Amino acid sequence: MSTESKIQYVTVAGAHVTVTPHPDEKVTKASCGGCSQYENEAWHLDYFRGGESYAAQYAEELTREWVQARAEKCRALPRG
Repeated sequence: MSTESKIQYVTVAGAHVTVTPHPDEKVTKASCGGCSQYENEAWHLDYFRGGESYAAQYAEELTREWVQARAEKCRALPRG
């Protein structure tokens, strides 16, 4: 995953759930544009010998699981 990319899923009500890596903070963040729930997944660099890119990729995988579940469940209308 590029450290500058965003991934968006759409909820059943049309809101976006966005995944964004934050390399300066070593965390991948996800937030729902409907219900305001969020998930932050730290990059556990101490677990990955391959370095930052492997830690970021694993954090993204964990965050995507949360995002997929949120997109399927959230019925809140988009804010904004």
